[in-house]
Amino acid sequence: FTVAVVLLFGVALGADLPGGPAGVVALWAAGLGVATIATGWALGLVFRVPNQRAGPILQVGIFFSTFLSTGNVPLPDQTGWVRHIARVNPLTNILAMARQGFLGHVTWAGTWPGLVAIGLSAIVLWVFAVTGIRRLIA
Repeated sequence: FTVAVVLLFGVALGADLPGGPAGVVALWAAGLGVATIATGWALGLVFRVPNQRAGPILQVGIFFSTFLSTGNVPLPDQTGWVRHIARVNPLTNILAMARQGFLGHVTWAGTWPGLVAIGLSAIVLWVFAVTGIRRLIA
């Protein structure tokens, strides 16, 4: 829903989508993937820290994931240890997949790393969530 509202608002204000419908699909897949990953992270934390302390931990984890990716600064402009972390951060590939439609044509070479990052991150964080609920109910 959020992706649809923001995209419609952006197009109404003149956003250019040279990637066309494929760009919208890539953006939607990235948004859905990040939501799935973040849900696994949130549930895993809440099951382990079942009080309000989980909220700040959740926010800090998402902040660091975004900060240590290309969410704020393009990879070629990053230096030092931040660049090394951003290169292996799964969110970097997901953001690259999402941005394709705004930057040009959507390609398989620009899409598959994001899909792999979504899949692997979702598996890891949903295992984190499931083991957390098992620990909670045991």
